[in-house]
Amino acid sequence: MLPLIKRAIDLAPGRFVFSKYEDKPMSEGFHMSISSNLVKFMLKAYNEQVPHFTIHDLRRTARTNFSELTEPHIAEIMLGHKLPGVWSVYDKHTYIEEMREAYGKWWARLMSIIEPDVLEFTPRQAG
Repeated sequence: MLPLIKRAIDLAPGRFVFSKYEDKPMSEGFHMSISSNLVKFMLKAYNEQVPHFTIHDLRRTARTNFSELTEPHIAEIMLGHKLPGVWSVYDKHTYIEEMREAYGKWWARLMSIIEPDVLEFTPRQAG
């Protein structure tokens, strides 16, 4: 992952990897306009009308698919949720490997939609 982050930094036009302008960071809540900007872009660039959706629709789609790829508690952590109740008090495991495997499966699923001939993802061991 570190090489990808370094590459993103190298490609960034300014001080920030994700910026509105070269010298200014994204504003808080910038992600809320992504869906409306995409709808406008598709109409302008491709004359394609895309049904209205929100960023939370994307989260809901991801979470629904995560249920097929991993255990429910891993899927919740992948969305940034905490484990419920006393579970989070006593379970301090990071679930990094489990999430890595699930994200790999999710990536493979997305790529199979975009490019149906993509090979199955096989995660490597960390370290």
